[in-house]
Amino acid sequence: LAGWGTDGPGARAAINRGGLEGMVLGLGYRADVPLLLSALDVAVVPSLDEAAGIALVEAMAAGLPVAASDVGGIPEVMGETGVRVAPGDAGALASAISHLLDDADEASRLGEAARVRAVREFGGAALAARTVARYEAALARRRKANGKL
Repeated sequence: LAGWGTDGPGARAAINRGGLEGMVLGLGYRADVPLLLSALDVAVVPSLDEAAGIALVEAMAAGLPVAASDVGGIPEVMGETGVRVAPGDAGALASAISHLLDDADEASRLGEAARVRAVREFGGAALAARTVARYEAALARRRKANGKL
């Protein structure tokens, strides 16, 4: 686990309760996330509650196929570029991960679609364009309200 989110102690406790100390590494904050992502075959976002986490966008931008919970903003961020499962359904999540590991063609197709979507929707140019559009819309509303078209 790279990063702990807002519940580091809770994550550590869950790892300990599950007897997973030797199998799960808690890496904490990392500045080299792209390097870590390059070592993965599949990204897993098993959130029970998620607005639209940066981890998902980073994994998509890295071209990884993603297995994620169908919760919060995840469906909007992912679109049809990954496999979504019901939140908390460990069996379905395991099946989704296995599917992506077993079907290299599908994983490659989804990973490339995720990369394209991440760049198109969440890349710097897209975010800058949306920010400029919002400022322009706000300025137009203000001008209209002041009677200056």
